Amino acid sequence: SDLPSVFAAAIPGWYDTATSNGVNANAAYIYHFSARVIATTRYTYSRASQLSTPYFSNLPNGNIEGNLGIAGTDQYPINYGPPTVNFSGSTLDLSDSSVRFNHPQTSAVGESVLWVHSVHEFTFGGDFSRRESNLLSQSNPRGTYTFNGSATALNGNTTGGTGQEFADFLLGAPYSMAINYTNSLSGPQAAQLSGASGSALANLQSLQNTPSGGDRYLRSNVYDIFVNDQWRLTPRISLSLGVRWDYQAPSTELYGRLATIDLPGNFQIPVSVYNSLPPQTGLAVVAGQTGPVTGIKYSNSMLNGQKTAISPRIGLAWKPFAKHSSLIRGGVGLYYNPSVYSNLISQLDSQTPFATAFNLTNTCGATMQNAFSLTALQQLGCAPGATTTNAID
Repeated sequence: SDLPSVFAAAIPGWYDTATSNGVNANAAYIYHFSARVIATTRYTYSRASQLSTPYFSNLPNGNIEGNLGIAGTDQYPINYGPPTVNFSGSTLDLSDSSVRFNHPQTSAVGESVLWVHSVHEFTFGGDFSRRESNLLSQSNPRGTYTFNGSATALNGNTTGGTGQEFADFLLGAPYSMAINYTNSLSGPQAAQLSGASGSALANLQSLQNTPSGGDRYLRSNVYDIFVNDQWRLTPRISLSLGVRWDYQAPSTELYGRLATIDLPGNFQIPVSVYNSLPPQTGLAVVAGQTGPVTGIKYSNSMLNGQKTAISPRIGLAWKPFAKHSSLIRGGVGLYYNPSVYSNLISQLDSQTPFATAFNLTNTCGATMQNAFSLTALQQLGCAPGATTTNAID
């Protein structure tokens, strides 16, 4: 489908495109051991693809920011386009979408056995699924400027009614600037940053400054085991008793590109320890590595999964009238949502040292040309080594 840009009315052909498709398949094999014992083997497969492509992506003359002399942005051709411009208190914000290619895939196999014994119908079994989330996308590759009128306000104070956001824009003086795009480092390479020197360090820093396009490949395994008894107490009353165990292993990234902040439980770091941290990575620790402050060995997923998710369930079905079809049902159970790990891991897969990421207030006189350049901001004193890194406790 074609999605018109905000400028499509004035510039014919300025459209973003979006395509999607998917495949779903399943198979089952039922085997009767006897009239009272029946086994069912299941397999399911699903695969989807969604691609969103903005107008400027890969366009020969689409490098708008490069042509305007704006430094520090993602220069990967698929992410060509204009920056996002926000005006505080206004609806005249300007933005364009970024390339996004999402390619999830799931394979699952399961087995269940039905055993009919007297007034009981026992069902027990389990499932296993392998889930893949393959994504090509940058969070904010072209950067975001925010203008609030402070550059043209009297004494920089916008509360007095002075200052104009658009006037700040014409002066090229943003109030704040933010950017986030991943680089070409792998997990093992990022782990080497803290101890590298000389040409080895220069090579790693070169990769750290080279955009990757934003590819991430998250993997997770999901398991469950269940037992259920459908118990016919009387011809008109049935009781359902069951218990289920679920476990979703926290997601890992295929190339180890996950990071968090290594902090002790009291959030206090001795000054001597902090000053000895490597400037390339600081407090950040990479998946599968040892934290520079606590000495904790982190897992490949950075998270510890809950393996005690046991869910009891009970249900009741009552047919109050023997000669009528009316049926009253009720039940209660405990349910877990293990997919929460997917949401948590998305906070750890696009940040330092695998990304250039910051959201800063312009306190050093940065212009639109250098507001996204971390090197320039450090020289101006706006961000001496500061980047944004999330952590999950």
